[in-house]
Formats: sequence, structure tokens, C-alpha cells
Amino acid sequence: MDEPAVVLAQDEVARLFAEVRKLRDQSTSFVFVSHKLGEVMELTDRVTVLRDGQWVKTAPTKNLDGETIAQLMVGRELSSLYPTKREPDVDADVVLTVDGVSTGFVRNASFELRRGEILGFSGLIGSGRTELMEAVAGLHTRTSGTVHVNGKPLPPEDMDASSDVGLTYMTKDRKGKGLILHDMMTPNLTLQSLHLHGRHGLVSPASEAKVMERAKRRFDIRVRDQWITVGRMSGGDQQKLLLAKIMEMEPQIVIIDEPTRGIDVSTKQQNYEFISVLAHEGHSVVMISSEMPEIIGMCTRVAVMREGALVEILNGDDVNENQIMRAAAGLRQAS
Repeated sequence: MDEPAVVLAQDEVARLFAEVRKLRDQSTSFVFVSHKLGEVMELTDRVTVLRDGQWVKTAPTKNLDGETIAQLMVGRELSSLYPTKREPDVDADVVLTVDGVSTGFVRNASFELRRGEILGFSGLIGSGRTELMEAVAGLHTRTSGTVHVNGKPLPPEDMDASSDVGLTYMTKDRKGKGLILHDMMTPNLTLQSLHLHGRHGLVSPASEAKVMERAKRRFDIRVRDQWITVGRMSGGDQQKLLLAKIMEMEPQIVIIDEPTRGIDVSTKQQNYEFISVLAHEGHSVVMISSEMPEIIGMCTRVAVMREGALVEILNGDDVNENQIMRAAAGLRQAS
């Protein structure tokens, strides 16, 4: 079973694990592949750790803990998974204003994003986070509301207009929507930025090769064969390539949907560091995630969605698991 719980809600994961245990008790054997260490600790009897294609260790699960497994996966001690949070300047310019945006499911959502900020979007699966952000980026129909970038209105359903003003969206579905799996790395990297690599309709292979080498260094994409098709790359390297692809557009506002889905803890740490550097350099980031720890660990403010509505925006000490879950579940503020 390869990442069977990656797109499941928590109650669905519990049901899946119950069925696995029932089949195990009937003498069925399982190989369970997962990057979620909590799931590994909860479900398995033995753990085998691989790193960079090499066997590292096999041991009974009861003899390990999550921190030890993470260190084995990374090859070094994880002193801190998340970079130090940097509070954005309260006087920084507002670069993105979303006012009363509605879609077929999302209703009247409004928020602002400031320069240098990492704004998290949390909520239960199906709460409308992705649909809202696709509407903001021009990938989904807006039935009402406005989007302004640096004070200028952004037309609906026009991804080219979004790119032109420096706003880009990184899909959570890297295999279905983000990358062409049967093609090689370079065509995937430059697909959205071909106009930067040629003249008069002709693409320069030398220009593409140059940015490919730069992307491999910048994002630590590790492949032994430069002609490998993307579908044969690891999930972590695919995610790095997708991130490199959207950054080729040199955006100022980056919407990243599920930045660490299906990747190992080492690549997660690299992605967190890169997102933090982006904000430090003055880029603005919207980060959508179903992973509560990374929302809390990375974001200075958190917008919580529930059943198509943006119900609350938390900041400061309120960015914690209790407050986020309270808002996501529709519970009243405790007195």
C-alpha cells in the first residue's frame, strides 16, 4: 500500500487502518509505504528506512520513535523542522486583496495578503480552500467578488493576467495537473515560461539547459539520469521540479497548495526553508495545507475555512491547534 491515506480525512484514515488490522488478524501481510511518521508508528510492526535509494535500517517499530526515524531518513539530527518565523512588517504594502469572492461552493470570502507574509489556509478536507485559491488565480469561475493585485483589479478566469501581474498558483495535484509525467524534466520546467527562452517562436535549447542546471542546484533536484522521465522521479524531486517550474515565472505572490504532500521529511524541511526564504526576500505566500503542524510552524496568520466560508483569520497566540480546529468545526469561541 503506497501512501494509501494521503488524500483521506482523519476519520477515513481510522476506518482504513481498522480494515488493515482486521485483514492482518486473518493472516494477510502488508507492506505499508508512507512519509507520515505518525501513521508508520501507529500501524506497523517493523520499519525499513531508505535514503537516496539505499537501505539504511530495519528495526521493530516498538524500538523506534518518530524522531529517530526522521533522523535516519535525513541522515542528520533534525534540530528544527521549521525555520524561525519572521513576523511581517505591519506597515508592509497589501499586495493581494480578495473581497467577497464567491464560486459555486465558496461564499463571500475576503482577505488581504501583505508583502513578505506567509498566510496559511486551513480547514477540513472539502472546506473550499482549493476552490477559492483557484478562483483567485484565474483557474476557477468567480460568480461574484473582486481580486486586486497591488491595487489593480484582476479579471476573472484569466490565468495569463494573473501571471502578468506576478501571481502564480502551485497545484496540489502534481501528477494530474502540475507535471507531464511521460516527458523529461526540462520541458516540464519551462512549459509556462517558454517566452523567456527563445525568439520568433523558436525555443533555445541552450537557454533551457541553463535554467535546468540552475533549478537543479537551487532546489536540490537529485537525479542520476538527466534524460529520466518525470514519472520515474521520486515524489520529493517531482515536488521540487513543480516548485522550480512556478518560480521560473518570477512571481511576487505565490499560492502553494499542499506543499509537502507525499514527500519525505528531508524534502519537507527543504521546502519549508525555501518558502521562508521567499517571504524574507519580500515575496508573499499563501500556503494551503491539511497538515496542522506545518500550518502552525510556518504561518504568521491562518485563515480557516468551513463548508465554503472563510470563518476566521487567526494571528499571534491564536495560531494553535485548538483554535484552528475550533474554527474548522464551527465551534464558538471559548469564554
